[in-house]
Amino acid sequence: MRSYHLAWLSFNSVLCIRKPSSSTAILQHQQLMTRDLMLFMRIWKKSSAK
Repeated sequence: MRSYHLAWLSFNSVLCIRKPSSSTAILQHQQLMTRDLMLFMRIWKKSSAK
């Protein structure tokens, strides 16, 4: 479980470093973040259910 969390954090920080300047790009970035967070939570629930 911790490895998933670390992978998410590192992925998250990489995205934050390369943060786009235009508002449309920021909006797309936020949508991607939300989608990836949902995916991460689903994986995390599966792994913690075992």
